[in-house]
Amino acid sequence: MVSNVLNAKHLSDREAVRLYRMRWGVEVQFRTVKQTFGRRKLRNHTPKRALVELDWSLMGLWLIQLFAVKEQIAIGEVPANCSVGMAIQIVREMMQNALEVSEESFGEKLRVAQKDNYKRRSSKKARYRPQSKDKPATGHPKVVKANRAHKTRLRDYLRTLK
Repeated sequence: MVSNVLNAKHLSDREAVRLYRMRWGVEVQFRTVKQTFGRRKLRNHTPKRALVELDWSLMGLWLIQLFAVKEQIAIGEVPANCSVGMAIQIVREMMQNALEVSEESFGEKLRVAQKDNYKRRSSKKARYRPQSKDKPATGHPKVVKANRAHKTRLRDYLRTLK
């Protein structure tokens, strides 16, 4: 965290850590909007319409989160364990299958929308990306000096083009 408050009486280390954690929550929400909710690029072309799209996208995302957290609290779960990605997936499935009769209610489905609670053995950094994303598909070219057989093959090939 960067601050111009240098006096510990005005901003203690504990308060600075608390502010940083609050800021991190905002960053996570931005990531959720852009990646999980699929709004990295807005579809409207005019600034005014893009703002309206963003407003409604945020409203929809917040409603999904509120519904999911409400159901999590109802079963005694901590709201922080709610999986936004799973909740979005449940809402999409419910909308796609709106005409089908489901044995589980919307609320029952949202109750299972929880983050995984196992201990990871490695980072999630490249979880959904191939390991060799930035590596070139081919190696460096091998330059070989043309020998007699290469030259003969080239001459024969050029004759076929005439």
